[in-house]
Amino acid sequence: GTRAGTRRRDDRRTRASTTDARDDDGRAAAESDGAATSEDIGAAIRAAKEAKADDGANIFAGAAEEVGLIEWPTAGGALSTTALVMAGIFGSAGVLLGVNAVLSELSQKLFP
Repeated sequence: GTRAGTRRRDDRRTRASTTDARDDDGRAAAESDGAATSEDIGAAIRAAKEAKADDGANIFAGAAEEVGLIEWPTAGGALSTTALVMAGIFGSAGVLLGVNAVLSELSQKLFP
């Protein structure tokens, strides 16, 4: 469903950020000296900005892809869910109106 698309996108970002944060000899920057240098951080920020710019160019293609990944409910499923929500709303309203009526009667008797 939609989680699979999100996972794929997150995996791509993770791979991109992991690849960009490498030293010349291939080790991760954090592994080599215990902390990322400002150059490594700058490179990661530039890579993230470039990836974001690429995402913005294909916003409609990305939206169409996301719509294709959604698991749409059946008409019967949507109708039953809607009926349950409406029953919950009207049931809650009925309970609150009943409590309001009881409290109103009680206040009329206590404070004439």
